[in-house]
Amino acid sequence: MLASGIAHDLNNVLSPIMMAVPMLRDCLSRPEDQYLLDTLGRSVRRGAELVSQILSFARGAEGEHKIIQLKHLLSDNRNNGARNVSQKHPTPKERGPGALDHAR
Repeated sequence: MLASGIAHDLNNVLSPIMMAVPMLRDCLSRPEDQYLLDTLGRSVRRGAELVSQILSFARGAEGEHKIIQLKHLLSDNRNNGARNVSQKHPTPKERGPGALDHAR
């Protein structure tokens, strides 16, 4: 029951973010902004997948069992982490007047 409650709370947090990504995409045209929105979209979808897995676990549902290659899983995680951390993103001050203020 605890897992189900946590999953629903997480879903409530993720839903507005998931809805905001396409709306922000219409407002922001710079490539670096689009890159950030792509990253945000992937992350929020991954979060939603995790919520779904938690709900399945809470319900006692049987998941699909499959053999995976650990080296592929680690490689995917390493690549995602490096891609998300390596690119420098300009701050609103660096962007100049009229930039979106993410702190508010």
